[in-house]
Amino acid sequence: MSIISNYKQLLYATFFIFSSLSLGDTPCNDKTVIATSSDGKSYAKFKCDINSALEFVHRDNGGVVHLSSGVYTLDKQLIIYDNITLEGEIDGKKILTTIRLKDSAKWIDKEGIAPPIIINEANENDKQDGSQISSNSSNKNIKIKNLIINGNRDNQLLKQHSGEGHYNIIDFIKVKNVEISNIKILNGLSDGIFIKSGVDTKILNCNISDIGHSGIFQVEVTNALVENCKIDIRVNSGIRFFGGTNFRIRDNYIFSSEGYGNYGIQISQAYSYGSPMKNVLIENNIIEHAPYAGIALYASRKTDFAEATIRNNIISQCGSKAPNMSSFPNTTIEESGGINIQSFRRVTIENNILFNNYGSAIWLDNKFYPTDVNFSELDRVDKNATIIDNIIVGSHSSHKKVYGIEKYDTNYSGTTITALNNIFYNNQNGSNSSNIHLNQNNFIMKSNSINRYFLLHHNGVMK
Repeated sequence: MSIISNYKQLLYATFFIFSSLSLGDTPCNDKTVIATSSDGKSYAKFKCDINSALEFVHRDNGGVVHLSSGVYTLDKQLIIYDNITLEGEIDGKKILTTIRLKDSAKWIDKEGIAPPIIINEANENDKQDGSQISSNSSNKNIKIKNLIINGNRDNQLLKQHSGEGHYNIIDFIKVKNVEISNIKILNGLSDGIFIKSGVDTKILNCNISDIGHSGIFQVEVTNALVENCKIDIRVNSGIRFFGGTNFRIRDNYIFSSEGYGNYGIQISQAYSYGSPMKNVLIENNIIEHAPYAGIALYASRKTDFAEATIRNNIISQCGSKAPNMSSFPNTTIEESGGINIQSFRRVTIENNILFNNYGSAIWLDNKFYPTDVNFSELDRVDKNATIIDNIIVGSHSSHKKVYGIEKYDTNYSGTTITALNNIFYNNQNGSNSSNIHLNQNNFIMKSNSINRYFLLHHNGVMK
């Protein structure tokens, strides 16, 4: 299915609406949890007790824990072990099973942080009871699917501390072969899905809204796929990667319905110093109304970015809040616009539609975060940017000059920019900043023919 078709489907689909009002905790008297071992030889039923079911299949080297329809109110953290599938009940596409954090849960660890709602066994730092296992332990072959998970933020004593690490919804550390699919996550105080030190992670068909930090946050992961997720940004970024290699971020719809949050997609190694990042693929996503840049790649060392490809995305009306970034000390360099890149080795920006963004549609060699980076070291790195076959329309700002493509003024010439076959129209201060040379194969439209172009080639979606 084409990106335009995806776009229309997403626009006209009914967004799942959840009420943030609590009806109070209701006792779980008749909900059945069915535990089946992987070999099918062991089977048990539990009344509402999810952890006992998880431990039952764990003793048999894994299996499936199936939650019947209804609402399960949690007063204890769920711990997932190796080779386990935790699943809810569905009727066609409708999810019938909800896990909900109890009112006023009061889970506080020794550091004053409320631990996550669902963790893996090897996540020794975030257990509700404070217990720990060997630090070199890890978990593998975990699946979570067909569930609504409600963090019940408005009914927690910590509800005023959004984004401070309390009650992450799913929090996995040191895992391999993890798949989280057909999940709806809402009303969380911090991250929706957090994975650190993961290998072969898949997050598919998720719906994340009203979350207190990032919708999906992965740190130092290898072979990660995020696909077909709908994320309403509220506090931090929609999808966020710090460190690692081989990322595929595709076919997602990321937006800010209330104008809150940061980036649509954020990829960085500013906080984590592992191996150089490479093989980053961002494709077929739709990003709208992200308060900062739609897509941001930023680095803190010259080895951070090896290569990234950004293609077939639609990025519109992003960057409106960048001039008001009070949390960022270096506010003179703004993180607005469609695609904002601080440092890279090789980046290809291909076949994207960027329209009506606040700030330059594509901004290269920006220097915005963090402020203690040795930018002169980054300046000395030879870089290459290939920008081809993009439609770049309507970049604007009320307080600064903006362009279709902008290169931040630096005292070096280390970045080679190749721009071919792009279409520009109505960008406030022109198609490109003066330190960029556009090949004659680019097309700068100067009339309303751009509207006719969209009507003919994009069914009017971009009109």
